[in-house]
Parts: sequence; structure tokens; C-alpha cells
Amino acid sequence: MSDDETTFIYKGGRLSYAERNGLKPGTIVTVEDAITVIAERAFQDSQSIIEVLLHDKVERIGRYAFSECTKLETIHFPNGLKTIGEGAFFICESLKTIALDKTQVATIEAGAFDNCRKLETIDFPKGLKTIGELAFDACESLKTIKLPNGLKTIESMAFCYCKSLEKVEGLPNNAPLDGNKPQHVREIAENAFYETRLSEIHARENYNVRGINDDAKNTDDYLEYETYASALVKVVNTIEGSGANAAIGL
Repeated sequence: MSDDETTFIYKGGRLSYAERNGLKPGTIVTVEDAITVIAERAFQDSQSIIEVLLHDKVERIGRYAFSECTKLETIHFPNGLKTIGEGAFFICESLKTIALDKTQVATIEAGAFDNCRKLETIDFPKGLKTIGELAFDACESLKTIKLPNGLKTIESMAFCYCKSLEKVEGLPNNAPLDGNKPQHVREIAENAFYETRLSEIHARENYNVRGINDDAKNTDDYLEYETYASALVKVVNTIEGSGANAAIGL
């Protein structure tokens, strides 16, 4: 602890059980200048932390580093950040806003923000390529997301059980290389938006939705594809609440 008992200066490594439990309620975490990595499980299950301030030299947040920090409300992501590890903010139930737009993160790893139930706003990195499996699972307060242009892959169950999610922006609007070709070949994995409020999503015609049976157009249990002159594909879950390959729908 510093002179101010509610400020903790992180000097590296994983905190012991005694250190985590010795943090005062309302603790703000800062990071020593020499530190570039927040260690795996560094603050896991620290119930007193409300805010984390990371300086611009921090490049990596390790696996489960802040998982189960249920009182954590605010984290300042640095411009130099490149990696957010698996489950880094799992069950951070008090987080409402994630501002990653100034970071260099290319992949949001599996379960990184799983069960952040109060999360309302995500500003994605401009260079984001992949949203990992279960990355935002059960973020029940999310209503709208805007995806960056360069995104290639949304992995399985990335936004499943986001029960308030009703709008996804950014899929059809990628800047083309020329007048006809999208900038990237992109992919939505099975169940990526399962159990949301979405009923349909638009994507360019070369968009690949994995895990769909070849007989999809003829089977009510699968997804229906309709190609439009605008070079967009309308992907609709034909049966409300069907669990079969519900990559997009309710």
C-alpha cells in the first residue's frame, strides 16, 4: 500500500491470498513504471478493487488477471496494450464500459469479458482481427455493438446469452479493396449470437457462417440464406429459440 491506503502499487507477480485480502475496500490499483505485464491471476478474486490504472508501457494482461473482481468498475486500458489474456476479466460484474479503441489489441481472447453482466459499452480496437470464444458471453446489459472494419473472425459463443443485444453495426460496411471485393474474408462461428435479441444480421455474400448443415435452406432447424443484389446476405434464424446452429438469432 502507498501512503494513501486505498491506492495499491503493483510491482509484478501474483498477489498472495493474504495480500489480496489485505486490500482496503475501494482500492485503486496503479502499476510501477518498470512493469510491462500483469501476471496470470495477479488479482484474481480481489473483492476490494474498484479501479485499475495501467500506464502505457503495459503490453499484456495475463490470463484471469482480474477475474472475479466483482467490485471492479473502471479499468484504464493503455495505448501500448497488445494482449488481453483468456478470462482476464471473467465475472467482473461491475464493469460498465470497456474502452479499447486506443490499444493495439488484435485478439480478444476466450472468455476475456465473460459474465460482465453490467457491461453496457464496448469501444473495440481499430486493429482487432478476432473476438474469441465466449469473449463476451452473458454480458446481459449490452444492447448495441459496433465492430471495427478489419475484423476477420467472431468465434463460437462470443456474444451468446447477451440477452439485451439487439443491434450489431459494422458487418456490411467494410471498406473494399476495389468496387466489388470486401477488405477481408470474415467468419462468424456457430452460436456466436445465440440467445440474444437479434433476429437477423446482414453480411457480405462471402461471409462464412460455420457449423451450418448443407441442407440449411430446406430445414427449419437451421439458418436460411438469401442473397440480395446489394451483395449482402441476410442470415436469419428461422425458428425462434432453436438451439441448432443458432449462430445469429434468438
